[in-house]
Amino acid sequence: MRTLRKAKKGISPVIATIILIAITIVIAIAVAAWVFGLFKSYTGGPAVTINAAQSSCK
Repeated sequence: MRTLRKAKKGISPVIATIILIAITIVIAIAVAAWVFGLFKSYTGGPAVTINAAQSSCK
């Protein structure tokens, strides 16, 4: 049993840090894409225009 425990090795702290940073960047990009997608849907709607015409009643 002791030989099995000694044979198990974890990942390097440097590799673990790189993986955590990569996951954080991927999540940040996904959130940014979602937020900017929401803003586009709110600002990309049809514009309202008002035309003023002069009329006279006789």
